Amino acid sequence: MNHDVSNDDIRRKLRLGNVILVASDVDRGIFGTHVLDGVLRLPHRLTLYMSTKDKALGMARFAFSRERIGQFHPEDMSAPVRESLRHHDPLTVINVSSAEGFDSGNGHSYFRDSPEVSSDVLATLLYDFPPAERGLVQDAESLVWTFPPGYMTTLFAAVSNAWPKLEPRSSPAP
Repeated sequence: MNHDVSNDDIRRKLRLGNVILVASDVDRGIFGTHVLDGVLRLPHRLTLYMSTKDKALGMARFAFSRERIGQFHPEDMSAPVRESLRHHDPLTVINVSSAEGFDSGNGHSYFRDSPEVSSDVLATLLYDFPPAERGLVQDAESLVWTFPPGYMTTLFAAVSNAWPKLEPRSSPAP
């Protein structure tokens, strides 16, 4: 259905901006099928936040014997997966494993526990900044984005440049 409708027309009609999946317990095979069926034609951008140490998703993987899209294992980045990322502009994959607090507790609540991850999600929703403008760094081989040292300073500068009238009480610690 809608195969003869352009992506821009679909997005204009549905008005889905940024869809964000954080620590998502969706089966990778099912997600792959949705990608093949055209799910990436719907939102302006679909962002997946993944972690190497999400114990809750590890239990789901154990229980169902299937990988979850919220889990990140660099060895899983096969050539076809990388090629898919290269050709699906609306899809952004972010590995949170270098963000402060990503592995606290059982590693599943990094959106709440990591100031970097929560700030990144909010900057995406509030300002529609692309990953590079937010200060994330993309791995040239895997095409996955990561949090570099000094991320909060870069994000703070991007927000300040976009909204110069914002006068924060203090800037983040470097």
